[in-house]
Amino acid sequence: MSAAWRAAATQGFVSFTVTFVITAVMEGVHRRLQSPPAQFLGAAGAAIAIAALYTVALHAWMGTPEIARTVVPVLTLGGCYCLAYSGNLVRESRAAVRVAP
Repeated sequence: MSAAWRAAATQGFVSFTVTFVITAVMEGVHRRLQSPPAQFLGAAGAAIAIAALYTVALHAWMGTPEIARTVVPVLTLGGCYCLAYSGNLVRESRAAVRVAP
């Protein structure tokens, strides 16, 4: 039971911190790239990679049993967030270009 509580607490901390970090990463990568496909793929790809590495590393450090079963659901949802957020960044930047004089 203590392992389950440790895994739950670790996942709560991971979710909170990784969301902040990957959002900043997506915005930074998006600003540095020029073409919409590169902006989308670069921002989403960088954020997904960081989220996966950070999540797995922190769970390994905390001694979470069955890391894959613990992180796959949250990384799937996080990946969807990364794709949606990156897509929205591209959509907003393209709309701003059309409006600019």
